[in-house]
Amino acid sequence: MKDVISYSKRKVSGVRLYIAARRTINGLLIVVATQKPSTMIEDYYKRWSIETLFGCLKSRGFDLESTHMTDLDRMDKLMGLLALAFTECLMTGHWHYGEAK
Repeated sequence: MKDVISYSKRKVSGVRLYIAARRTINGLLIVVATQKPSTMIEDYYKRWSIETLFGCLKSRGFDLESTHMTDLDRMDKLMGLLALAFTECLMTGHWHYGEAK
């Protein structure tokens, strides 16, 4: 069953925005502001997953930026391989520490 997300419309720096907040299972408070309220929390969670992936690929061990690669086709392939490698590392870590199902 999906959580019901409540939001309110407020003016922030002269812009009308919808504001919503939700606590994660771990107790972290997530506050989101957007002009499209229907899926704002779900969209944020997807975006956060992507941001985490890029953060790991760039500066937390994979060091993607050190390749200095500019060819778009090669970059596309490299990103695919790195995403698979990251997923394998993540799943191995969850398995090792007993968090995977």
